[in-house]
Amino acid sequence: MRPWAGATAAPTLLPHVDDLAVAGLAHAGGGGDQDAGEGAGGDHGVGHGQAVRAGEGLLLGGEAGQTVQGAETAVDHRAEVAALLLHIAPQVQDDALIHHPFFVEDEDENTGGQVEQKQEERREIAADRMVARLRHPIHLLTQALLRWYSIPYPAPERNGKRVSFVGKVRPFSQRSRYILGENARNSMIFNKGGPGDMYEYFAPMEGVTGRLFRRVHSRYFPGVDKYFMPFVSPGKDRVFSRKDLRELTPEGEPGVPEVPQLLTCQAEDFLWAAERLADLGYGEVNLNLGCPSGTVTAKGKGAGLLRDPEGLDRFLDQIFRRVRVAVSIKTRVGFQSPEEFEGLLACFGRYPCAELIVHPRVRTEFYKGGVHLEAFALAVERSGAPLCYNGDLTTPGEIAAFRQRFPTVERVMLGRGLVGDPALAAKAKGGAPADRTRLRSFHDDLYEGYAQAFGSRHNAMLRMKELWFYLIWLFEGRERLGKALKKARTPAEYEARVEDIFRELPLSADSAALWRERPIF
Repeated sequence: MRPWAGATAAPTLLPHVDDLAVAGLAHAGGGGDQDAGEGAGGDHGVGHGQAVRAGEGLLLGGEAGQTVQGAETAVDHRAEVAALLLHIAPQVQDDALIHHPFFVEDEDENTGGQVEQKQEERREIAADRMVARLRHPIHLLTQALLRWYSIPYPAPERNGKRVSFVGKVRPFSQRSRYILGENARNSMIFNKGGPGDMYEYFAPMEGVTGRLFRRVHSRYFPGVDKYFMPFVSPGKDRVFSRKDLRELTPEGEPGVPEVPQLLTCQAEDFLWAAERLADLGYGEVNLNLGCPSGTVTAKGKGAGLLRDPEGLDRFLDQIFRRVRVAVSIKTRVGFQSPEEFEGLLACFGRYPCAELIVHPRVRTEFYKGGVHLEAFALAVERSGAPLCYNGDLTTPGEIAAFRQRFPTVERVMLGRGLVGDPALAAKAKGGAPADRTRLRSFHDDLYEGYAQAFGSRHNAMLRMKELWFYLIWLFEGRERLGKALKKARTPAEYEARVEDIFRELPLSADSAALWRERPIF
């Protein structure tokens, strides 16, 4: 049962974080760095003993001392929220920190020019205090808690007004998200929902899921909880290219949650890029450890990092010591063999990864053949980080079958399946499939957007053909017109074939997805 199920009063966060004894929470029950998740909290990662005394008064159900589901349950809640506060707070940008009630005095206590000076002092004190509290045992405990619980965070009230704990709260897909920082409009650390909720992410696909695609897709097909952006690869010159900046600069429509992805094997390059992305307002960056391209892996990037576990460990140690945004990891289960994954999981477990996204293939398999579900099962068993599955889910039925096999995993990343059926995420949540009118409008807006962006309808046609490689499998009787579309050499020919497809071919309930060799489930 979820900890808030049956609660008689909404839990309230109180601003007494400074009363928390970090050492007591981290080591309650004898848990050290490697065992904080279980040592501090038993099977569910919930602290007792010292952690409870340290967190006294931090989380109360309604009035002070009121229990939610009995005294023991209320005690558990205090400990887990204490850990979560310590996990969240160091990642909040400075401009959000100074608005937290813990760091802001009443306005009538400050006058004149003292306000700005005191805020600056608080900003520095807050950052130092929170960084000092950021320790691996705390993160490991937090990861265990996130795995077991979905915890709501109602914004506290101060002087009769609601105060955001970590920046802004914005609804998306009928769920609320906490956005990091005053200007972090699109980066989420925690996905919240009721029991049984499934969260669908859009995988990054180079040449397909660029900014324009994400904007148009989210406009016509809601349901995606997070969009991961195709990777950018920071170089030694420490400058984002114009193309990268077009993708990264937050000038699009609000409400589209996006996470930039970095491809590098140099810790200093990663840290520079993460710092610039934080300046742009992002609260999370994703590390690419999955790209199988030969030109990438030959440089030790992407999946190439997986063949050097010691080098990977040093790389992660350097970035997690200094990075000021949340870092999630997208990885394969090995370079040559899934047997490598056990050691990789141990490496990942030493660091406060915000989320671990696993594509259960090795680099040499690229995107072909089956997936190693036994390797993913190992991650379910051992990973302390929130876990997300990625790989060849193309229908709501397959997503449901996956959930039945792995009931504790609440996140899936969809790539080719979501390109081939743009409504897949909504359908997985119980929504309606794409109808002909909406799908045609989606196509036309995307095509015209590319034509305007490229200044060429011919180049727009070429980009749209990459989409049609997957989208055509959503239509029945596709063989003849699909081949004609592929052979189209001019925009006029292309537009005529698209018209024929939408006029003549019925839509299937689900994509046939015959670009893959066989279904996974």
